[in-house]
Amino acid sequence: MFFTACFFFCAEVSYACTCVPPRPEFVKDAGKYVNYERDKAGNVFSGKVLRIDVVKNSKGKPSGVIRVRFKVYKSWKGAETNSITVSTTNICCICGYPFKVGEEYLVYASESLRTSVCTRTKNLEDAAEDLEFLGEANVKSEAKKTVTRSQQRKPKS
Repeated sequence: MFFTACFFFCAEVSYACTCVPPRPEFVKDAGKYVNYERDKAGNVFSGKVLRIDVVKNSKGKPSGVIRVRFKVYKSWKGAETNSITVSTTNICCICGYPFKVGEEYLVYASESLRTSVCTRTKNLEDAAEDLEFLGEANVKSEAKKTVTRSQQRKPKS
């Protein structure tokens, strides 16, 4: 009886999502890591979430997948149009990325336009390091939000 009670009340929360940690050389060299992830991804772009749709199964119930529609600001790989839709999961513990409508992100997605928390996808405000190493991008549309500090730097004359 004590064991059962402790099992339910003493256990810590655990999650099934486990991402492979970066290789040791990437921990020491962020530029190498960003380039590796860009090369591995089929699409790398920045943009704003316009809408999120829940994908339903054949019985009309949520399938555990969401489609996230973005207005694309810049593209470093793939993402050749002004808008793009990526997929991720929205079931607990399956590594889906928690996108929010109206927020801006730097997205690393596969060729099949899937992403997760195990990629370098992140809120655009937290992406200064990535943006520094990604270099020049194809501009698709202008961002409405303030640009990051690294983007505000003026080129050296």
